[in-house]
Amino acid sequence: MLNKTDKLDHNFVTEQVLNLQTIKQHATLTSADEKVMLSVLSNYPAIQVYTGQHLKGAFNAYDGICLEPQFCPDSPNNPHFPFSYLTPQVPLQTHISYCLTNLKS
Repeated sequence: MLNKTDKLDHNFVTEQVLNLQTIKQHATLTSADEKVMLSVLSNYPAIQVYTGQHLKGAFNAYDGICLEPQFCPDSPNNPHFPFSYLTPQVPLQTHISYCLTNLKS
């Protein structure tokens, strides 16, 4: 469980072997009152998690959380990160789904 002062701005690898054909669950968040659940599904190999510690303007720090399926930062230059070079003959086809579920009616 994250507290309001937990600072995250990290990329988490969910698949060591790149497989853009498979959509998988990356993250699930449940509200503190356990009434709402958010699931994130994607065929990307990683997810960036950011807890909003730098939000400004209409929002305050920690007023939100961001879940961004993506490739690992600098993955073309790091052979231990899953990555695939793309060409006009092999286009990138990605999928991201955000699913909200009402747990208690």
